[in-house]
Amino acid sequence: MESHICKPCRMEPQMHTKQRMASERRVSNKKSWDEEMIALFCDYNPASPPRRIRAPRETEPRLFRIWDVSQKFLILMNNILVATSRDSMTPEELLAVLPNHSLDPTLQPIFLGLNDKTHTLSCMESGDGEPLLNLVERNILDLYSSHEESKSFTFYSRSNNQQQTCCFESAAFPGWFMSTSTEINKPVRLSREGGPDITNFYCERKDPLE
Repeated sequence: MESHICKPCRMEPQMHTKQRMASERRVSNKKSWDEEMIALFCDYNPASPPRRIRAPRETEPRLFRIWDVSQKFLILMNNILVATSRDSMTPEELLAVLPNHSLDPTLQPIFLGLNDKTHTLSCMESGDGEPLLNLVERNILDLYSSHEESKSFTFYSRSNNQQQTCCFESAAFPGWFMSTSTEINKPVRLSREGGPDITNFYCERKDPLE
C-alpha cells in the first residue's frame, strides 16, 4: 500500500535537539510505560473484585499519544498509520490500548488500535516470509473480551532507555517490533531491533479530562 508522501520539513539539528529535550521534560513527570501497564492490567482485570472507593471498573480502552524518538507522531493518512512531523495543522491520532489477559501478564501483552475502536493493528506473514504490520477492521473491545490468545493482534510491551521510552514486540513474530522509518510520512511497520528503523517510542496517556 502506498501513502501520500509530503515533502519533508527541513529543521535545523538544534531544533531536533530542543524538541527531544522538550519531549523528555514532557514525560519526566508522567508514569513510565511499565507503571502505566501495571495500572492497566489492574484496572481492567475481570477477576478483580469491584472497587468501592475508586471509579467503577473501566470498559473503554485507554488512549495514548505515541511518538518516536525522532519526534514523529503516529497519525492516520489515507487509512494507513504513518509517522510524520507534527504541527498545528496535523490531526492528533490517539491509539487505543487494552490488555490481553490470555497471555503471560509479565510480558505486558496488549492490543493496539485506533481511537474509533473498530480498527486494530495486526501482524501477519507476507509473501516473502517477513511479517507485515497492518491496520485491520477488527473491534479492539471484541478482542479484549474474546478470551483468546489472538497473538497476531498482540504486542508485548516494556519500558526501556531508563524508563523514558518503550517498545512493542509482536507476540506472533518474536524479535520483530513496531517501528518507524527515519523518513517522514512512511507507514508504521515491523522491524528488528538494531537496524536503521526506529523501535523506541514516547507514550503519554491522554487525560480523561482533556
